[in-house]
Amino acid sequence: MIPLASTGVSDEDKGKIVREIAFAVEEKQNAAGEIAFAVEEKQNAVGEIAFAVEEKQNAAGEIAFAMKEKQNAAGEIAFAVEEKRNPVREIAFPVEEQAKSSREIAFPD
Repeated sequence: MIPLASTGVSDEDKGKIVREIAFAVEEKQNAAGEIAFAVEEKQNAVGEIAFAVEEKQNAAGEIAFAMKEKQNAAGEIAFAVEEKRNPVREIAFPVEEQAKSSREIAFPD
């Protein structure tokens, strides 16, 4: 660093130089603050996107759960229908057998 006293620069000019340097430093600090603010905004946006993605995943999970419940309900209905058919078959089988026997008696070979 060159001492300003040895350059022949007046005190007034030295003051101007110091003020210009201070102003340039302040501008750089302001720019750094603006960059930090922009980075924070981007991080907030990323957080909002991550939250939205998580909400969508939760909604998809809820839909999948609801579909599974519907499938289970459909299976229970099918099982109940089958249970209702079994007694009907049990009744129908002897009736069919009796009808078959009656035909054999009525129309022997």
